[in-house]
Amino acid sequence: MYLCGKFVHMICRIFQLSAISILTAVAALCFAGCSSRTAMQQVAQAEAIVESNPQEALAIVEHIDHNDICGKHNRARYTLLLSETLYLNYIDTLSDATTRPMMEYYLDSDIHDERARALYQHAVVMHQQGELAEAMGFSEDQLGRLMANTAGMITLSFEELLYEDNLDKSMTGHGG
Repeated sequence: MYLCGKFVHMICRIFQLSAISILTAVAALCFAGCSSRTAMQQVAQAEAIVESNPQEALAIVEHIDHNDICGKHNRARYTLLLSETLYLNYIDTLSDATTRPMMEYYLDSDIHDERARALYQHAVVMHQQGELAEAMGFSEDQLGRLMANTAGMITLSFEELLYEDNLDKSMTGHGG
C-alpha cells in the first residue's frame, strides 16, 4: 500500500509540475514573445517624422527589432515605414520579397492612406529592381482598382445626396 501511495503522489507531482510548466511557458510567450507596444511606439514616432527628417526616422527604424512586432497589420505597417524610410534616404536595399507580404495585406485593406503608400512603395521597389514593365502594370492595375472603389464610393455618396435632397423637398412641400 505504501508503494501505491508513493506512486500516486509521484504522478500527482508530475502533473502539478506539468501544469506549472505549461502556465509558465504561456506567460513567457505572452510577455516575451511579443513586446509590440514599445516597437509600435517607435514605429509611430518614426512615421511622424519620416518626411520631414528621414535620417532621424531611419535611426529609429534601425533600432526596432522586427521580431517584436506582432500582428499582420503591425508587420505591414512596419514594412511600409521601413520601405519609405529607405526610399527617402536614397537607399535601394529592399526586395520584392520584402514588400510583397505588405502588399498582400494592404490590397484588401480599408486603411486607404497606408494602402496608397504601400502601392507606391511596392512599385518603387519593382522599379529599383529593373522590373519596369511589371512596375507599370502593377501600378496601372492597382490604380484601376482604386478608381473603381472610389467611383463606387462617389456614386453611393451622390445617391445619398439625391435621396436626402428629395426627402427634404418632400418634407417641405417643395417637390418638383
